[in-house]
Amino acid sequence: MNCLANTGFEPWIPLVAGAIVISLGMAFWLVARRTKSRGAAALGLTLLLIVGAGAFSTFTAPSAQAAAPCPPAAAAPATTTAPATPTPTTPAPTTPAPTTPGATVPDFTPTLELSSDSTIPNGTITADIALDELLNVAATGPITVFVEYPLFTTATFAGSGWTVVSDDGAGFAELTYTPTLGAGADTSNLTLTLVQNSATVTATGTVTVTILDGSGGDSVSSNNVVADVYTIVAAD
Repeated sequence: MNCLANTGFEPWIPLVAGAIVISLGMAFWLVARRTKSRGAAALGLTLLLIVGAGAFSTFTAPSAQAAAPCPPAAAAPATTTAPATPTPTTPAPTTPAPTTPGATVPDFTPTLELSSDSTIPNGTITADIALDELLNVAATGPITVFVEYPLFTTATFAGSGWTVVSDDGAGFAELTYTPTLGAGADTSNLTLTLVQNSATVTATGTVTVTILDGSGGDSVSSNNVVADVYTIVAAD
């Protein structure tokens, strides 16, 4: 960048003026020589001296209008780096460990015990049936149970709180247990007496006890069946 100020002075103006004055001085001097006029010669010489002095002073004297030297460059303002704002972090949500609340509905499972695993025609087998509650929860009936007893021709049922809903006489019966059960209590036993009246039968059968899913508020169906095998052997 040029640091000198613009003064507005054009240096060629005095040169042109000087040249004109010198020309005039020379003209007067030449005329004076020819005319031998001392006044003209003196005038021409005076003009030459004035112009010479002016030109000398113009080109040797320092310009009064010289621009001031460039001021020192201003120092760039110091930059302050703003402190970094920490990015807020959101802690990952913690998943609480699953908890198992106390059971509020019962879970029944049947039990079955045969007096013998075989009999002869006209012989008798008894089956003791009960329902166990596994979750220590009180329950209100009725609880529905199905009993299958193939190959037997006669069946009788006995047990406190048990009611026979239906018995087809061909190996299938439906029963209910109606009393209220306290927490963790089991039903009373149902005793089933089975008789085979045919003297010619030799076969194997199975007594099966099934709790109706959801009956009495039962919450687990995978443990609602129990079975036991028996054999009837015909007489020789």
